Amino acid sequence: MKQNEKMLYLLKILIENTNEEHPLTANELIERLANYGAEMERKSIYSAIETLISFGYDIQNSKAEPKGYYMASRDFELAEIKLLMDAVLSSRVITSKKSIELINKIKKLTDINSAARLQRQVVVTGRAKMANERLYYSIDAIHEAIANGRKISFQYCEYDTNKNLVPRKGGREYIYTPSLLLWDDEKYYLVAYDKDREEFTNFRADKMINVKVLPDDADIPKQKPDAAVYATSVFSMFHGEYEDVVISAGNHLAGAFLDKFGMDITLRRHSENAFAVKVNVAVSSTFFAWLFQFGSDVMIVSPESVAEKYKNHLKTVLKAYK
Repeated sequence: MKQNEKMLYLLKILIENTNEEHPLTANELIERLANYGAEMERKSIYSAIETLISFGYDIQNSKAEPKGYYMASRDFELAEIKLLMDAVLSSRVITSKKSIELINKIKKLTDINSAARLQRQVVVTGRAKMANERLYYSIDAIHEAIANGRKISFQYCEYDTNKNLVPRKGGREYIYTPSLLLWDDEKYYLVAYDKDREEFTNFRADKMINVKVLPDDADIPKQKPDAAVYATSVFSMFHGEYEDVVISAGNHLAGAFLDKFGMDITLRRHSENAFAVKVNVAVSSTFFAWLFQFGSDVMIVSPESVAEKYKNHLKTVLKAYK
């Protein structure tokens, strides 16, 4: 075996098997290399490690117990890897099967000893997960279309009472220009441009099947929506007429409004116990639902037409209980 191949095996062993708590001595490294059919003498081990260090790898030699060489730093710290694992586990759009696959890949970012410690914290079952395994391929196709300026075709589905995804409109094929792929309320949404209506419309990515990238050039809108602004103004991705709405809210709700609309909004004093804020939103039932969670602590100040729509919305809901 060539010397450079032996050095690669040495690097593999250090990356996969060592950390500060689990170093390997020169003799232990020689033994492990032998398992790969790579024979190295002690002098060659020292020389190879020096070469790897000069190349940029943070390999340390512990003189205290436990003694030996170990990989001291990596591209991802253990806390960062745990963060990635938590994101996978908490995501509803990633199925249980795919969660396990991704977790096993993420664990390879650290050594086997740290990975084993992280594995004990992993619990996939019992989480609310979506079942559309095709989602990953749909997202990949959407990204490809956006990057290459192409349209896509797909079927859009809804769940029936048997929890099966059933294509809408008899399986009709939808053809749109994909503009944005947004993450909102633990779900992926496609923001697509409808040239005929000259407007944007939203689709839940997990309800899209048979997504194909078409050879047709994408339709170019007059103005592409800003992802950050779009996500805050369109509640749960439900469309409505855009309005500048002034809302009065109790001072204790400042954090909720800043979380939703961002730190750039201006909170003005409305009364001793309340502030007023102007936000541009898509007026829809989901916007009203967001307001309703705060009960009488919020009030639409203007425009009067939006306040009337909210009151009518509440009356309609109340009628169902009479």
